[in-house]
Amino acid sequence: MTNIKERSILIKTAISVFLLALLLFRMDTEILSHALSHFHIKYWVMAIIFCISQMILLSIRWKFLLNVGKKHLTLRKALEISLTSQLANLAFITSLGGLLARIALTAQHGVGIAKVVIATFFDRLFTILSLVVLSVVFLPGITPYVQKSLPAHMTEYALITILLGILVLTICIKFIIQKTPQKYRTKNKVRYGIRYLKVVANNMSLVVKISFISIVAQTCFFMSTFILCVGSGADINFAQLMTVLPIISLIAALPISIGGWGVREGAFMFGLGILGVSAETSFAISIQVGLIGIMSTVLVGIPSLMSLRLNIPDITKWRKKHA
Repeated sequence: MTNIKERSILIKTAISVFLLALLLFRMDTEILSHALSHFHIKYWVMAIIFCISQMILLSIRWKFLLNVGKKHLTLRKALEISLTSQLANLAFITSLGGLLARIALTAQHGVGIAKVVIATFFDRLFTILSLVVLSVVFLPGITPYVQKSLPAHMTEYALITILLGILVLTICIKFIIQKTPQKYRTKNKVRYGIRYLKVVANNMSLVVKISFISIVAQTCFFMSTFILCVGSGADINFAQLMTVLPIISLIAALPISIGGWGVREGAFMFGLGILGVSAETSFAISIQVGLIGIMSTVLVGIPSLMSLRLNIPDITKWRKKHA
């Protein structure tokens, strides 16, 4: 398993390097240097504040997801675990390391592994759904910027698709609950998982609350990106940026490179290019987005790690065992 993971990291690193090199090769170095020179500390500070706000909101979401059925975490502990796992994404290079660290840290507070794994799945699911919803809401605004108009009633079709997806997901959850043999439900790990699925499936107010937090959290990230756009001299407003940014975020989240590097830059150059932003400026904005994410993670992750007072060797041993 370790060899597979190491190969995966090497492949993703190669993809990131190749994509970045390919994009750089197609740009004017002088214009790119000028675009990268647009560094204003006040914009970076504001962007970091919004980025940290997003992390805090996602930590609150994690608290809600873990406290389904039974209260396990306080807000403070949820913040510490979530922010520390963000730091683990950097320390272990891949997002898988962060996920395993989050599972290990949460399990130390008496939460069943099955419940943590399912909560992690829902955590990622709500992020994707929030990006899809924002894409559906703002994407029609891109029509004036493309030569060929978007298909008629695309928004309605997309909304119906989302609703059908949620409905199918709910039906699948209830099917799993009903069809799981009673003898397996009595086992601790499975029992926690089944109970979790059942509570979530029957609590629409919780789903709405978590969905709202997810959308606001993504909006904080979008505000952070918009501030960097302003600081880089891009002549676009927030509404224009929102027509492409949710889709850019979805593309950048594809797990095919290290931390989204390379993929994110290509998505920014294509998306912002539709709005009339030069490739060099788009590339510079994307690089800043990546750096701001790293800086925000370090700023809040290290204090969280210290406050948890972890036994690092034990956590690393748990991660290797379950990798």
